[in-house]
Amino acid sequence: MDISLSADMRHLIDRQIRNGAFANPEAVVLAGLKLLEAQEQLAEELKQDVLLGIAQANQREFATTKSATEILGDIRANRSHNE
Repeated sequence: MDISLSADMRHLIDRQIRNGAFANPEAVVLAGLKLLEAQEQLAEELKQDVLLGIAQANQREFATTKSATEILGDIRANRSHNE
């Protein structure tokens, strides 16, 4: 597969290699694709959580067992676990 990149994207890849973060362009692209995949998965999980919340609200099923801070902590922990 051949991919054309803008000059800005080529510079970004070159900079990542020069900084020692990656060994070659393929590794940079692979890391970007893995991030995209993780972002898509997180977006789908959030969508499902929102749909569940809406369904529960429609059924008048409200939970007040966790504070917003605790929920945010759970989200962050889940995100770091998935990375």
